Amino acid sequence: MKLSTAFISAAFADPQSAAERLTEVGSRANNLLSLVEQNGSQGQFNKVKKWVNRFAKGLADINTSACSLPAEAAVDRAMGGLCQEVDSVAAMIRSYARDYGCTAGYPNKRLMQKLGPQTRKLMRVADHAGKCSGIRKRTFRSTRATVASSHRNKLEAIQLNEGSNPTVMIVCGMRANDFESAKTCADLAENNNFAEDFPGMNFIIAPVANPSGYDYALNNDRYWTKTREANSVCVGTDLTRNFDVNFEVSDDPCSNEYSGASSLSTWEASALNDFISSQENLEALLVVETKADEFNVVTPTKQDSNALRKLLPRVFKSSEPFKTTRPQESRSGFLEDSFVGQVEQVATVQLEHRADSNLENLQSLVASFAEDITKKNSHAPAFIDSIMWAEDNVFLTT
Repeated sequence: MKLSTAFISAAFADPQSAAERLTEVGSRANNLLSLVEQNGSQGQFNKVKKWVNRFAKGLADINTSACSLPAEAAVDRAMGGLCQEVDSVAAMIRSYARDYGCTAGYPNKRLMQKLGPQTRKLMRVADHAGKCSGIRKRTFRSTRATVASSHRNKLEAIQLNEGSNPTVMIVCGMRANDFESAKTCADLAENNNFAEDFPGMNFIIAPVANPSGYDYALNNDRYWTKTREANSVCVGTDLTRNFDVNFEVSDDPCSNEYSGASSLSTWEASALNDFISSQENLEALLVVETKADEFNVVTPTKQDSNALRKLLPRVFKSSEPFKTTRPQESRSGFLEDSFVGQVEQVATVQLEHRADSNLENLQSLVASFAEDITKKNSHAPAFIDSIMWAEDNVFLTT
């Protein structure tokens, strides 16, 4: 089906009340539904209709009488084709929260946290219906991923800036039920000034590294942490333990910590490993998880290599003023440990459980890494650099 390119004018020159804004958001969601009906399949229409109805119920629960009129006039917002509307619905609900901020009108304080995942599901189905594309999205998959027909098999990453520039990559949502890291990283991709503040750098954000596991945990079992591929006896592998360095085979295939029959045995781990390895200018890799009582940065596990000795002071410096620690115990098969020596800065970022400050802290941390990379690349290497950053074999006789 060919995508409609018709545009419907719906401009607002005057300030809107909260009620008017919500009415418009609902209208945009219904417009999106109509466009999917025109351009997508019946199955896609039914899915979008389900999410539009859920979305509408969430909006209907907001008490707009608690919200004041915004001080500035609303900008012109013209309705467009399907791909334009996919982005508009999510942007408008974010701007509602930003412009009105009337949490007293929400039926519960987690309303916006519920609307976020619903909006992203709505966008994902509509994206497929409209075959929407753009440089903001990059899809990478392994050969095995293409034959995984029973579960969602697509890893998506959002790239800010492109070209042969120094790159920072952020990987999130490796545990299936780590909804907080996935949401924080999705919000990071949509709420940042990285492209403007660091025009000479690339940023790649993968909000959900375990997509099939994430969908299963979200819709079926909130305690599920693994992938969804069948192993020898049970279902699923602990993706966080399926990478090369210090890989150890687990005894119990049904354990939540089952690491797989071999390293990179899951298509998710293989796809991530191949994609990260292909980034020629990757200078920082941050793996985000929700696991701490406070926002915290953890360095890779101990390795007998000069690469780790080079990495540690850089990570500690780039992580200031946040707390930075070393792993308290040995670990096997971790993604971040596997790229020590290939990427100059590697770290685990631990978000604080249910903290409103996670997004702001992650924005600040990524910017700090980017600033240090920019500074490092802005001056010619000094003589001491050739000694400090020499390869391991230089130190074999010491």
